[in-house]
Amino acid sequence: MSRNRLRVEPLRRYRAPSYPHAPLDVRPLLTAPRSTSSRTAKLLRALALGSAPFGLAACDYIVPPATAGSIPFEGHYYYLSETDALPLLHEAFVARGLTITAPYTFALDAVAFEADGYDAQKRVGYELIDIEEAGSASVPSADAQVQLESWRAGTGPYFLILDAQSYLYALDVDGDYEARLDELRSDIGAFLDELAAAGVI
Repeated sequence: MSRNRLRVEPLRRYRAPSYPHAPLDVRPLLTAPRSTSSRTAKLLRALALGSAPFGLAACDYIVPPATAGSIPFEGHYYYLSETDALPLLHEAFVARGLTITAPYTFALDAVAFEADGYDAQKRVGYELIDIEEAGSASVPSADAQVQLESWRAGTGPYFLILDAQSYLYALDVDGDYEARLDELRSDIGAFLDELAAAGVI
């Protein structure tokens, strides 16, 4: 019975691996989303800056606006964060004569959450729902949102519930970020006009 012997020979030639030198857009990684935890933000930055040794030229790019929210979709799309939206909400509500407590621990019947802003006397408030907060006690559950909408259509309390992902903007489109802010202002104004017409405020 023949036996095959394994013969090992020394490596005579070795070719160093090459890495791509074309610039890779790492702007989303360099941006620390305001709605992202500090640990996650540090990791994203480390991944971006760590690409420099491989010829990816991370430092050749301009960091996106500091007001950017998270990155829910592929590409350079962001949604308005609390840092973007809450000051606009507070300013608009106060301008209509409301006394806003922010944040406010709201609890009525089976609905309980930490509202972003609320006037307990007028029973008028607002809440910006961020995808990263989904399921936490700081935002109303899906059932709670249904109940809030029912109250709003009736005798109150009256909450403006906003989905942050409804205000997406592209980094590479001039004026897109400002357009989303204008859209948010319009939605806030429509809500407050509705309450004013009903005599609530």
